[in-house]
Order: sequence, then C-alpha cells, then structure tokens
Amino acid sequence: RWAALQVADADAPTVGAMSFGIKFSPNGDSVALAGARRVSESLVHVEGIEHRLMIDGTQWLIDWVTDRWLEASSVVVDGKSGAGAFVRALEAAGRRGRKLIAASAEQVQAASAGMATAVVEGTVSHVEDPALTASILSSGKRPIGKLGGWGFAPLDGGDVTLAEAVALAHFGAVTNRPADTSGKVVVLR
Repeated sequence: RWAALQVADADAPTVGAMSFGIKFSPNGDSVALAGARRVSESLVHVEGIEHRLMIDGTQWLIDWVTDRWLEASSVVVDGKSGAGAFVRALEAAGRRGRKLIAASAEQVQAASAGMATAVVEGTVSHVEDPALTASILSSGKRPIGKLGGWGFAPLDGGDVTLAEAVALAHFGAVTNRPADTSGKVVVLR
C-alpha cells in the first residue's frame, strides 16, 4: 500500500500547514526529523527529512526547527532518550508555546494508529525516499500502556525511528491549527 501512495517530487505539495515530527530512538543512538503538510481535510503529505546519529548532537536540529518556526503549525517531539533536553533547548532558544508538543503516551498511540489508518485509507502521500520506505516497511507494533494502545516496533532488526517521526509529523498536521503562512510557498525539506 505504501508504494501506491507515492507522488513524484514535482507533484509534492508546497502550500498547506506544515508540522514537524522529531523522534529520538529508544537507545539514544539517533534522532529522526520528518515533515507533514496538510494539503486538505482528507490528505496529508509526509516526508522524511533527516535521520542522524546522536554523535552529531542536536544543535543542527535546533537550528533547523528555529529557521522554520514561524511557518510550522506544530513541532511534535518524542523519545525518552533526548526529547526532554531537546524541548528545553528549543524553549531556551525562544521556541515555546502551543506548537511545541512533548508527546504523551496517548499522543504517540494516536500518532501511530493515525498514520497506519492513513496508509490503509489512502489519505497520505509521500515522495520517493528509500530510507523512509525501509523504515515504514520494517514497522510492526509494540504495546504502549495497558489499554491496548500501540506504537511502532522494528521487525527483523529494522529501524523505525524515521517512521515514528513521520507519524508524529502526521499527528501534528491533523490535530493542530495551521500557522498563518500568508500563502507563502515553503518546501518541507
């Protein structure tokens, strides 16, 4: 199903509310950044933007988010191994308020289920990205909490960090008010 949702780079939307998802891997080795653009009430376009080892630190990510802060409707962050420090660093850089979301367990559950549903229902699109495709295709389910919620888990040694970042960005795109971009064309990457 994922392959059928791919659009050409030239057809990727450049207008619409943007949200970003940031996922720190559970082992603390890497961080992934993804973007989502709400194209309409029934379509969200997602892209993997970057997936780096933590040896690179997070200043690059703070700078990247800071440069796009005004155009973003939300920045959704998850991962016990780095999210708290990253959110504090963004707040110290003056990036705070409603659009900065440190995802709760319930929000991660909703993001995971929402992304899976969007793929099944065809309400999400993406461009060709082998790293994102590998991450999506290696995603299974892991339980979160005791009430039946779940998040993504790697299958066969895969890495789902980028898939989780995309799910967080998608969640931000469908749940938050759009930022006022005044019709500006802004590229996700």
